[in-house]
Formats: sequence, structure tokens, C-alpha cells
Amino acid sequence: MKNFFIILALATAVLAAKEPPVYTSEGKELGKIPAMPLVISSARRGEPGKCGEKIIFTVTPAKIPANAEKIRIFQWVNGIRTAVSDYPLSQFKVEMSSAEPAHLMTTGIYIDSSGKAINPPHRTAGYGDGVFIEPEKLTRSRKRPADFDKFWEDELAKLDAVPMQVKRSAYRQGDVWKCDEIEITSTANIPVTGFLVMPQKAAPASLPAVVYFHGAGFKSSSVQRQFGDRAIVFDVNAHGIKNGMPRDFYRKLNSRPPADRNIFSHRDDREKSYFKDMFLRTVRAVDFVKSLPEWDGKTLIVAGRSQGGAQAVAAAALAKGVTLCIANVPALADHGGKEVQRAVGWPGINPKNDPAIAVAADYIDIVNLAGRITCETIMSIGMIDSICPPVSVWLTYQELKGKKDITLFPQLGHVAPPVELDGRKRIYLEIKK
Repeated sequence: MKNFFIILALATAVLAAKEPPVYTSEGKELGKIPAMPLVISSARRGEPGKCGEKIIFTVTPAKIPANAEKIRIFQWVNGIRTAVSDYPLSQFKVEMSSAEPAHLMTTGIYIDSSGKAINPPHRTAGYGDGVFIEPEKLTRSRKRPADFDKFWEDELAKLDAVPMQVKRSAYRQGDVWKCDEIEITSTANIPVTGFLVMPQKAAPASLPAVVYFHGAGFKSSSVQRQFGDRAIVFDVNAHGIKNGMPRDFYRKLNSRPPADRNIFSHRDDREKSYFKDMFLRTVRAVDFVKSLPEWDGKTLIVAGRSQGGAQAVAAAALAKGVTLCIANVPALADHGGKEVQRAVGWPGINPKNDPAIAVAADYIDIVNLAGRITCETIMSIGMIDSICPPVSVWLTYQELKGKKDITLFPQLGHVAPPVELDGRKRIYLEIKK
């Protein structure tokens, strides 16, 4: 644990620097992370605190907007807001503490004379910093169902009963790579769809494989050609919809999802839950890749962020043959958090603590799925993430059975980790072997 947190401190030091670099998978500098206009940081620099310890957050205005009147500070315990205060436009300190294991977070924004936020950062609770308090003592909100493994073995048997019929058509190609559009039969009459990229002249049993999963929303799969000259890369659509369509096609789906692709449908029924079948599609995607004659039979990586991170966890937990799982800021964790006064992971499937929904949600909680994973797993946490709360991700990490590593980014929210770029550097190293 000590070495683990030393790594975190180093990562935090990089992030705290002015405009730190972002690198491509091959180590080429890609660009800079813009400096933050409002810097909030603790002296812990990524290391956890102790119960009862005072955690001091220093707030430094770095670039004050012309119309800023004050700094509004929010304090949070386990993702629940506990205090709001306004301060002058100067450096100051605030403190927090917890008598119990927890996640503490201080965030802030600039406000104008009317109290309106000025250019708040995207998908976070503001600029800020977060600190865990004795995270190894954090406990799950609900017990893992006694029949959890049997339920999923039964569901996998149902998937096996659906013949794997594949439609494959040429979509695009480059100098050395080719991309095919894929559609594969699966459960609930929703297919696995996506784009498959690989070298044009690959020999049998010569290629490692990477399966990418998508975050929330209706969108097209991507043509993942960055590894297309050296690996099989299958980019899977989360909802089994048509790929490569005009932008308006997806805009309409996002504004009014079809009934058979409503993520909240049948959330009180574990047999019909939308996410249950989404997770089964991850298994079918992995099985399809394993069936390709070009796969080397050795390296199979699953990766994703947010909802994609949850799918990567599901694939590693339910499919056979996965060798590495990369799950950045994963969603669908700790659905019962509200029962113990914690913020829950996206999508907040049980906002009113409905008992029937709570029981069904246990079977699609990645905290419970993580206990089935034995392959190496890499995870990350944005320590001011208000979409997939840090505690929910940490609880998932604690349940992993195989080799594991996690990186905490104290000043980042629900965004792709800038250092690893969704694990692409590690993927590059794996497929280069």
C-alpha cells in the first residue's frame, strides 16, 4: 500500500504542474493540459488521511475572470454536499475531517455579482481536490447476493444458446490496416455492433487483441486505427445500433431513446435489466474476437471509460480468456450507496431506494462483478468525479482478485486520465511484446 500511494503522489505532482504534457501511446508528446484558473489542493498530494485528521485545502485564484465577484466553495463527504460558502477573491484555506473512513472533497467556482457560476468546468463539481480517509476500511453498501455467480452462469448459458451469427462487411481501409463493420447476434434481440480493425495481411494466430467499450449515450463506434497495423481492435457499440451514421441520427436517439434501449427499463427485474444484456454483449464481443483466425490466442485486452469501464469490468468478470482489463473511472458501481449516505455511481439506477430495484441492481453492480476477475486490472479514479464517485470506484477495486493497480487523480473529475490516455500506453506495450 505504501508504494502504491507513492506512485499516486508522483502522479499528482505531475498534474499539479503548470500545463503538464500529454503523451501518445508511443511516448510522443501530444499536447498540454490547460492550467486551472482556480487551483484547489491539499497537502496530502494523493496520499490518504487518517480518521479525525484535519485535511487542509488551499484555494488559490490563478486566473480571475473580469466579472468575478467571489469564490464559491463546496464541501463534500462521500459525494454528498455538506457545506457551501462564499469567499473573497484571494488565497485562503478551508479544512475538512471525518471520524470514519470516507472520501472528502473541496471544490470551487468563480461567481458573478448575481451568484451565477462563471465558466464552470465540464462534468465536475468545480475545480477542486479530493482525499480519501483510510480507504482500505471502506465497506460496501449491500451484501453480494448469495446466488450472484449462479445467476450469471445461468445467463451465460442463455447467451450460449443464441447462435453466434456474424455479418461482416468492408467499411474503410488505410495503407496497412482495414476496417470491417460487424454485427453479431446476442440476447434480447439486440446485436453486438462495432468496427473491427486489423492489418490487411495478418497471418493466422499472429495478432494480440483489444476490445474497446463505449461510455454513455448513443454514438457511433470508432475506427480505432492507432493499433491497426499490429493488433486486432474491436470497438464495440454499447447499444448495438448502426455505426457510421450521420450525426443527426445519434442526436435523435439521445433525445428520445427507443423503448428497447432505455437504460432504466425493467430495472426492478434482474432477468430483464437492460444492463444485464449489455454485459452479455461484452461476452459475445470477446468470444467473437477469440474466434478470429488472426488472434494469437494469448493477449486479449478489454478497455473502457465510465460506462465503457463498467463494460470492461463485466467482460473480464464474465468472459473467458481476458488477460488485461483497463477500467477508467468506471460507472455502475455501488448502486446501494444512498442507503448509507453515499453518492452512487452513474446512472443512479435507484434514486428512491426502491427495495425491488435495489435487489435487481445488485446483479449489475460492478462491485459484485469485480470479485470474479482474476486477470490483471488497471483502474483510475478522478478524485473530484461527481458522475462516478471515487468511493464507488474504490470499492470495485478492493474486490479484484488478480494483480491490480489504481491511479488517483486528485484534481480531475469525470474525464479521461491525461497521463495514460485510457490506458493506451499500456496497451501499446502489451501488443508490442
